[in-house]
Amino acid sequence: MRCGYGKPEPHRKHRLLPRGRLGAMNLNSPLKMTIIRLATQIAGLSFGRDVVVQP
Repeated sequence: MRCGYGKPEPHRKHRLLPRGRLGAMNLNSPLKMTIIRLATQIAGLSFGRDVVVQP
């Protein structure tokens, strides 16, 4: 859904993050882990050592 100025309307499936970013909260766990692993790799960090995800 979009409001009048082309900005997405925040709703239960999104959460406002720092710096005005929106995070999708309706993704399944395997997809979230894939995104986190890719972001970790792009940032030059080591998944499991620099970035640890707790269940």
